[in-house]
Amino acid sequence: MPQAKFLEGTMFSSFSSFFSQFDRFVFNKFENEDLKLSNFLTFNAKPVFASFPGTSGDDILDGTAASDTMAGYGGADTIHGFAGDDIISGGIGNDSLFGDEGADLIYAGFGADTVRGGPGDDTILGSNAADVMGDDVDTLFGDEGADLIYAGEGMNTVHGGPGADIIVGADLGEGMGDGNDTLSGDEGADRIYGFGGDDAIAGGAGADFLVGGDGDDTIFGGADDDTISGGAGMDLLTGDLGADLIYGGADIDEIHGDEADDILLGGAGDDMIQGDAGDDKLYGGDGLDTLWGGVGDDIYVGGAGADNYLFKLTDGMGVDRVSGFTVGDIFTLEGFGFATPGDAFPFITTLGSNVVYEKDGIKIVFYGVTEAVVESALVLTVPAELPTPEKAVVSEGDATEWSLDSLAPDRLAQFLSEVEVMKAEYIEEHDIGDYYHGTDFMGDVDPYIAETFGLI
Repeated sequence: MPQAKFLEGTMFSSFSSFFSQFDRFVFNKFENEDLKLSNFLTFNAKPVFASFPGTSGDDILDGTAASDTMAGYGGADTIHGFAGDDIISGGIGNDSLFGDEGADLIYAGFGADTVRGGPGDDTILGSNAADVMGDDVDTLFGDEGADLIYAGEGMNTVHGGPGADIIVGADLGEGMGDGNDTLSGDEGADRIYGFGGDDAIAGGAGADFLVGGDGDDTIFGGADDDTISGGAGMDLLTGDLGADLIYGGADIDEIHGDEADDILLGGAGDDMIQGDAGDDKLYGGDGLDTLWGGVGDDIYVGGAGADNYLFKLTDGMGVDRVSGFTVGDIFTLEGFGFATPGDAFPFITTLGSNVVYEKDGIKIVFYGVTEAVVESALVLTVPAELPTPEKAVVSEGDATEWSLDSLAPDRLAQFLSEVEVMKAEYIEEHDIGDYYHGTDFMGDVDPYIAETFGLI
């Protein structure tokens, strides 16, 4: 874009019409009250007002209806971009930055800043605290629009607001994010990547794509059909409303489907997988997992490792299906009971190659094993006056009716691929300078401001 730049001290007088080959004017180090749109009756280009640098004190900088560029420098500054596609930098200090209308680019700078993007598709970059001193704590609001927000270093809080937002819990300048961030997508189909640290992530309304990354994360999907991965660390993952796909990843995870028909995949580690309501599919993966389908007609696949399959009478009527047996598996039926110790297994029948346990409207179908194998692995809870049978384990049989591929044939592979794409696109291939290209400045520009906006 062709631009004209004016040095400090350039004199202007009023005129009624001005024509130029330039698309944009950048006025550097002018006070807003000294140069106003009302001075010019006709523009053949977009004026850009650059109210910078501020001072080392607590500045109040107001933009215009055009596309402004402003930097607070030091102090606890308050900056409003107002209308237009503005570029705003808080500088050093605890700043309050408002993009207002337009597709704004806001860099929080250094300090405990509060940023609100306002309406429009904004890009917000949190503090790069590692470059100066300590860890800053920013509060960033995307507000309306499809926003791109980097939380930055430190323990930051991000709210995407309405719109399909992309939120990354990392510092773009350092390519890392070890802080314990709180990241909320709010409304819209959001994509959130926690990166490092023990993050708290909430998707809110919309079909969200949520990744915890490294650290012990807590992720809550919210409404609609979410896709969730804990990544590395001991994570707590909850789908809430909607038919969710949840993948624990590495380490020991706790996974809850909550409402609707969920697909819950444990991954590596000794996971606790609970389907709750809905017709859920539970896959333990590697490790010694505990699988509990809850209410609904659920499918259990233990995967590798000796797993514990839990069924409760209080889950109500339904048909559960079990396959993927491994030597050492345990089946616990809680609350079913029996009349006498000799009647421990009166409700088991063999149908073809399958074994069925049925009582009080609850049916559990075991695929590919013999009745003796199932009986040896069942553990019934009984009334207090009767002896409790010792736990037994599966001693033979490893037939599988379902596999991981049959439970989630496309969604998991696509999800894992998208995670890698997201890391590359929004973290590995960018730095802060990528977002400041396209506008140059002339005049006596402070070195800090020049570095902030990628000019040197």
